Amino acid sequence: MKNIPWVFEQKSHKAVMRDPFEAEFFTGEEDSEEVYGRTDAFVREAIQNSLDAALPESDSPVLVRFALNTSSQIVPSSDSEELLNGLIPHLDVLGNELVNQNMPIPPMSFLVVEDFQTCGLSGDPEWNGISAPDSNSAADFYWFWRNIGRSGKGGTDRGRWGLGKTVFPATSRINTLFALTVRHEDNRQMLMGQAITKLHSLNGNQYVPEGFYCDPDASDNLQMPFEDPVIINKFCKTFNLKRNSDSGLSIVVPYPFERIQTRELVRTVIVHFFYPILRGDLEVLVCGPDVGEVEISSQTIKEVARDIQWDGSPRDKKHAPPPFELASWAIKNQQEGTLEKLKTPSDTNIPQWSEHLFESEQLDKLREDFADGKRVAVRIPMNILKKDGSVEVSYFDIFIERDSDLTRSDDHFVREGMTISKISTLSGQKGVRGLLIVEDQSLSSLLGDAEGPAHTGWGTGESRPDRNYVKWKKRVGFVKNGIVRLLSILSPPPEGLDEDWLQDIFAISNPLEPGAKKKKKRKKPPGPQPDPPPIPTGEVSKFDLAYCQGGFCITGKADSDSYPKRISINVAYDIPDGNPFRNYSPIDFVFDKKRKNPLIMTHEKLKIIERCNNQLTIVPKSKDFILKVVGFDTNRDIIIRATEQKVSDD
Repeated sequence: MKNIPWVFEQKSHKAVMRDPFEAEFFTGEEDSEEVYGRTDAFVREAIQNSLDAALPESDSPVLVRFALNTSSQIVPSSDSEELLNGLIPHLDVLGNELVNQNMPIPPMSFLVVEDFQTCGLSGDPEWNGISAPDSNSAADFYWFWRNIGRSGKGGTDRGRWGLGKTVFPATSRINTLFALTVRHEDNRQMLMGQAITKLHSLNGNQYVPEGFYCDPDASDNLQMPFEDPVIINKFCKTFNLKRNSDSGLSIVVPYPFERIQTRELVRTVIVHFFYPILRGDLEVLVCGPDVGEVEISSQTIKEVARDIQWDGSPRDKKHAPPPFELASWAIKNQQEGTLEKLKTPSDTNIPQWSEHLFESEQLDKLREDFADGKRVAVRIPMNILKKDGSVEVSYFDIFIERDSDLTRSDDHFVREGMTISKISTLSGQKGVRGLLIVEDQSLSSLLGDAEGPAHTGWGTGESRPDRNYVKWKKRVGFVKNGIVRLLSILSPPPEGLDEDWLQDIFAISNPLEPGAKKKKKRKKPPGPQPDPPPIPTGEVSKFDLAYCQGGFCITGKADSDSYPKRISINVAYDIPDGNPFRNYSPIDFVFDKKRKNPLIMTHEKLKIIERCNNQLTIVPKSKDFILKVVGFDTNRDIIIRATEQKVSDD
């Protein structure tokens, strides 16, 4: 392979100057990982692509193998130089600190990911995207090698942005990947490589960022893969690949960032893909110097999870193992069709969470079961409006259980087997675990478009859904808030005063609250002790605070002896971490009367004496006063702090 060059095309002087930025969508947040070596993005991209490429006629699970080289497997400098022939001068002018022309090429460490029981990169490798494609081919080869930011995926495919594959070279210290595919459609073996760098000049010529490791004799017009068995067999042996003649894709990342460790690969696999593993659709093998060989399957996943140190961030779902028991129960209910199915909404109505979604007897039974500590399984039908005027009937499933051992909320959202890890809607709740599963093609397609390139959240700020859907934002919010809304319906407030009802969503100040911080007791002085002062009588709140659709309502207590003289109200949108009130911004909403305001405020028998930003102050005039404020973003949760203010009678 000594005469095999890497090829960079010269940039046309008419072309726009552009440096790739796509990998920034997948940068890491943890201090323990290199910015472009984030394990989460690497694992998500690799496995979601493999699941999307599963052989349709196979009953066997998709197998994905991750392998980080051991010291005995490292590629010698001579072989490394041969593999990088033609690439080194370009890396040198770009200032790469690892590989350049002024020092010997270091031995090559590598990270491998291979999939089996998959189709491989199908399609005509000579297709350039200009002529009409073969209607019988998926053109995966074209989309993988010849596109960035464009994708041929859609529907229930887990990825569809065309950006995710950039995490492979972004995991390399020389921004490079190699890939060998064996195609199910024709058994052809094809090997190529790609480096994604920056615009650069070499020997007086300016070159585009993307370079290819390709067969120089195959075509003068297009970068073409190697199909020579001698070259491919040597490549497989060099990187200890297990491909053989099995169809699928093997990706090799040379010189991966040093902080990528196989222990973290194991934890990340479990967090992001526990559901298809438990269901038997996926098995993962992780090999490396710090774990040996770990098999993660439906039979072993719980045991493997017990050996993991769960000390990560709750925002990344790495603080505790996934809910294996609840997920297994959910899978059983889905397979047996034993979920409680709610009412199907009308064709065009935007769905809203309320008791009207349930049959009366059905709701009573669900509430009784949940109050008795039983698990609840619910299927929620919904309609999706397409831009062409058509209506698609879809659904999603929610599973909820109580667990008194939980010290914080535990909710998981799964679309087509992949955990959407940045969603958490049970902020502050205790003792409740929820699992939301989306499998239907119509809803999965909408949510996939709303996820963004990293596929870690369902947001309403993306423009991609506008291409195919109308009135989609509130539908995304309806699904996203499903667990917390269902929980509030299953646990209605009891009649009379219950100071614990929604205490983590609405905060009402009470200095005598049992959980309040107690002062340390002073030691008693010697000698006779004076009589203790009389015990003060605890004050009961003179008003009720309740959630309503899109807002809140504060009312006086008709059975109270008096009513509050003044109430101070602060409101903010809830956030995963930090203080919601300190993070409030007028961009969120304002109570100000003079500003353009989507909030609708109605009241009786009270006077509003202050309304500024997120603060209100009201003066009730009788015990039956009412204040109702609606118009908040229904895709977000609100936190309300309402406190009675003491007013002098003078």
